[in-house]
Amino acid sequence: MAILSAFVAWCVPALAATELLVGFDDQTWVDQAADFLEYFAAKYPEISVRVTAGINQENIVVMMAGGSTPDVYYVRGTWSRGFIERGFLEPLDPYVRASGFDLSIYNPVMLSAYQNDAGETFALPTDLGMVFTYLNTDHLARAGIAFPQSDWTWDEALDIARRLTSVEGDSIARYGWSVPLGANWLFEGLSVAPWGGRLFNDSETETWVTRPEAISGLAWWESALAVVPRGGDFVSGSSSMLVDGGWNIKHFNASLTEVHWDIAPIPRGPVMRATPTQGSGYGISPLSTNKDAAWVFMQEFLGPIGQEMIWGRGSIPAARSALPVFLEETVGGKNHAAIYEAFETAFIGRPIMPPGEGAFVQRASGPIASWLERQISSQQLAVQLKTAIEAMWSERNP
Repeated sequence: MAILSAFVAWCVPALAATELLVGFDDQTWVDQAADFLEYFAAKYPEISVRVTAGINQENIVVMMAGGSTPDVYYVRGTWSRGFIERGFLEPLDPYVRASGFDLSIYNPVMLSAYQNDAGETFALPTDLGMVFTYLNTDHLARAGIAFPQSDWTWDEALDIARRLTSVEGDSIARYGWSVPLGANWLFEGLSVAPWGGRLFNDSETETWVTRPEAISGLAWWESALAVVPRGGDFVSGSSSMLVDGGWNIKHFNASLTEVHWDIAPIPRGPVMRATPTQGSGYGISPLSTNKDAAWVFMQEFLGPIGQEMIWGRGSIPAARSALPVFLEETVGGKNHAAIYEAFETAFIGRPIMPPGEGAFVQRASGPIASWLERQISSQQLAVQLKTAIEAMWSERNP
């Protein structure tokens, strides 16, 4: 079990009536929440808040078995449904109704990761790990290529990547694009969803990867990568286009000082634009003895105030109302429209049902790697993924 960091006490009255322990995943977020925690302590002096860092899936399981957890704790989107099924999260709907808290402030796709099939809510989201297209505008200008419009397609992205690919002799001097097509939560949104395909149904009980729509997407990528290989490094300039997460924006602002770049939304397919999205959230432990106070904290921590003070600073907030903070403090002069377009076209990164992403990565990595190396066809990949997914599901507890 990961060792949790020492508790950090915040300035609150010594005789506070209620004490809460809040479990963060990472110390970075504890530091980023410092101003908010001071604000909360001033507004609610009757609630004393202590924080700890180091929360992960494994140690929550251990703490639940031991009968003691933080009152409020971090829960990643890819494993929240497993926690819901195991009773690790307190249902929030009674608190939402009683307080009049507005769930519509959140991106509905990300909120759905913290709801069961009946639509009941068990955690609230913090931020959105959305995927964008980063383009080196110097490379575009030298090739005489206009920056893509917001409604650009995967076909157009392929053409741009082809024109930006630079070959010297028998080797590629610069790749036109870098696209993450490995076995992880991005795969479905990038490889099949734009063509109307899915790996499985919404409840993740029936495989759909062998349906024509899914194979259509896989076949498009098979053909595209045969013409324009992916590779290179965007930061060093050996790749002109990068498909990757919004978490890069802050880093690129600091590190790419000699490179001109901008962001575009993910291209759309013939059926839809699917912006792969995952994120994080926080829920109340069913073991908490201070659930009412925990809900008071949750409303501020993950509501409009917390979204602006914590989650909009450096990451894409889950609440639309906090997007201007992210745009001003992180995106700066880059393409703001791409952020709003992504927010409206979020596609939840799956699997989210048990046994979860780790099992998918383990089972699907081999077939996907063989496909990317052109050792098997798209039709063969679909069949092998169906087998891998069903084998993954066999691990579920009866």
